[in-house]
Amino acid sequence: MHTRKQGLHCHWEARISKRNWVRVFVWETREDLERENDITEAIGYAVCGTVYIDRHGSTTKLPAKWGEIHLVKDNYGVATAAHEIQHLINFWVERKGWNIFVHDEKIAQTAELLTHTFWKGHFKNFD
Repeated sequence: MHTRKQGLHCHWEARISKRNWVRVFVWETREDLERENDITEAIGYAVCGTVYIDRHGSTTKLPAKWGEIHLVKDNYGVATAAHEIQHLINFWVERKGWNIFVHDEKIAQTAELLTHTFWKGHFKNFD
């Protein structure tokens, strides 16, 4: 996951559970986001702890920092944020082994927590 900071405008943490969180990075320009993440043609980007899944179905604990969202300052809004949040929710549900029919309320609560803490961090940095 991300370690460099050239072109970074700000960052904050958003919770996905009581124990786990994602770091949100907001880059000054699209070029900064693309260069620092080695990607092209992106206005948003999400990466998560699915890389820690044991191929044998191990119950290894998720790392506390579970993922990242990368956005471009002046080039994201509600729709782009929701899009990137949804990527992380999808992977979280998969990693937890939740079924949408059985765990619907848990999934909704996770989405609510991540969305709430994302926007709380946003408004602290862009008020």
